[in-house]
Amino acid sequence: MFDIPIVDELDSLIKEAVKYAERTGIKKIVIFSQNGDSGLKLKKYVDEINSEAKVITIMFPANEPVFVENEEGNVDEIIPNDTSTEINKKMRASGIEVIFGTLPLDNVVVPGTPNAINLTIKNTLSMFTPGLQLAVQAILIATDHDSLSFGDPVISIVGDVAISARAANSRMLFHSKYGLKIEDIIAKKQQIQ
Repeated sequence: MFDIPIVDELDSLIKEAVKYAERTGIKKIVIFSQNGDSGLKLKKYVDEINSEAKVITIMFPANEPVFVENEEGNVDEIIPNDTSTEINKKMRASGIEVIFGTLPLDNVVVPGTPNAINLTIKNTLSMFTPGLQLAVQAILIATDHDSLSFGDPVISIVGDVAISARAANSRMLFHSKYGLKIEDIIAKKQQIQ
């Protein structure tokens, strides 16, 4: 049905995306990274194959508490991404642009007030593969932070998919002229049923 390379692991997904960047001349690659490791891995492959591409690593949540159940069953409040960590310093020193942000399609927390619009957008994007909504949000975050401009060709990589698209900011996501346009699904990971 689709002629999309199916890969088994993140390394293969990153390699396919970097080869695509080299083949198409795309100069900016965005990657979501929970702890920075995938940003460094991408930079390594870019340096080996496509030294002209700029690597932008998106870290989230930024300065936002996350609640995690510990081994005793109690809930701990942590702030996972701190801009001063060693891995963030290492990424910046290697030429990676690091952006901390919140997910633009997450709802503003107003207790007792549901908002289904953003959830509908995320669920629709996730119908193809769960990470597609994150790949789109990575581009929105990078554009919101002025690392991408409207219409810039960009590759976005998350844990299960790599896409090429034309950039847009969060507010203009669906605009007919300035909105985000997904141009290609570069590769995706095999879905385990």
